[in-house]
Amino acid sequence: MPYNDLNKRSAKQKIMKAIDFNKCKIDSQQGTQYVLRLFGVTCWASHHHSEYGWFRIFGRGLNWKHEKRGLLFSERNGYSKYWRVGKWIVRYLPCR
Repeated sequence: MPYNDLNKRSAKQKIMKAIDFNKCKIDSQQGTQYVLRLFGVTCWASHHHSEYGWFRIFGRGLNWKHEKRGLLFSERNGYSKYWRVGKWIVRYLPCR
């Protein structure tokens, strides 16, 4: 094997190690979770379900849920803000 091909292969392996994409099907009732890490930094994380979900891009994001799931204590009593979009409740997720 030529030396140049060996360098290309090892460079590709390094890149694939730097990019880590995980898809995890928790179970049919709880939805699917995705995580994308680049060089050890979480760039995208999300959880999707038919009635609720959330996503984060570099730490900040949104979560949503259907109104039939009800309001949380903090939403009912005005401690956290949310937006109503049709039958959906959307909240901002600040950086953790």
